[in-house]
Amino acid sequence: ITAGGRKAPVIQRDIIRFIDEIEMLSAKYKVVFFNVIDSSFEDPGQKGIGRINQFCDQIIKRGIKASFKIHFRAETAAGASDELLLKLKRAGVDILVLGVESGIKKELDSYRKIAGPEQSLASVKRMESFAGKFFIVLGHMMFSPVLILDDLPQKLDFLKKLNHTWDYLEMSNNVLIFPGTAYHEWIKQEGLVLEHDVLSPLIPYRFRDPRVKFVAQALSSLKLKCPSIIPLNMLFYEAGNLISRYYNKMNSHLWPKEEALENFRKEILRVQSEWGQILSAYSLEATELAKQEWSKEEAEAIYKKYFPRPVDNLLARTKSSLAALLHEFEQAQLSVKKVYFKPWLSLLYAVTDTSQGKIRTNN
Repeated sequence: ITAGGRKAPVIQRDIIRFIDEIEMLSAKYKVVFFNVIDSSFEDPGQKGIGRINQFCDQIIKRGIKASFKIHFRAETAAGASDELLLKLKRAGVDILVLGVESGIKKELDSYRKIAGPEQSLASVKRMESFAGKFFIVLGHMMFSPVLILDDLPQKLDFLKKLNHTWDYLEMSNNVLIFPGTAYHEWIKQEGLVLEHDVLSPLIPYRFRDPRVKFVAQALSSLKLKCPSIIPLNMLFYEAGNLISRYYNKMNSHLWPKEEALENFRKEILRVQSEWGQILSAYSLEATELAKQEWSKEEAEAIYKKYFPRPVDNLLARTKSSLAALLHEFEQAQLSVKKVYFKPWLSLLYAVTDTSQGKIRTNN
């Protein structure tokens, strides 16, 4: 980083040196799971596609057996050819985080995103057409300062079209704004920044429509009121990771058990559908309540209508299904070391309510 700040929007690493590091970690330390931390794995346009091909070709040529999680631009995913996606899979790419921040154009404009809602929708559908070969995680943020209450049903409809209302994080995330970023400067100009300490780790903000605050807090605080929600969400991620890694070439010894995997996948989809319906219904009721002179008693009443018993039941079903699948693999003496790995989750998402950029706990 040069004096006065970074000058280029993209800083590239040499692909060969990057693969050399992966090869060393794989050979010397037996590393299998690689999480490539980057805002975007590829650069824009054809140049980016060329670097993806170079990465895949090197991994395949060197015979590196690994599972990769990478971040993709929505516009790249929408236009990716079958050949490119198959090559990604051959190289061991299993998990794709797509930059689908919102289905509302004014939000995307405020984030200076290139892809619009329709392109984002197309990118997810494109990846889903590969029938579970990839696990798709969305970089979706449900609440931002520019929203008004009438936007929330539209945001919910967008997630329904993507079949992602099961992901509590995507349904409840508030935009987190760090000091000194371009977005911080933008909301400051819009008059949306709340008073805060100079050393605040996050920039607290207000919503243009104050009523959005009620819905944001209702969704974000669920994980504190109903402790089963985060473990359930984590199991959904573990299931998606496992299903995508099952099709990784290094797990070909598991392929004879495809029927067991398919039964597991169908049960996970059923549980996700039920959970998505609960979250969606709660979100819509909270939105309707925000239109009125709501009281704490009314807010508690809609909470008790949906939680916590149904969540506990869904968590138990998901745990049981995962345990049964792993048991079937192990009974057949099939190693699951390269297919099953418990992902981590930031404590920021697990034990705090971050609505409006404020950090709150149970205390």
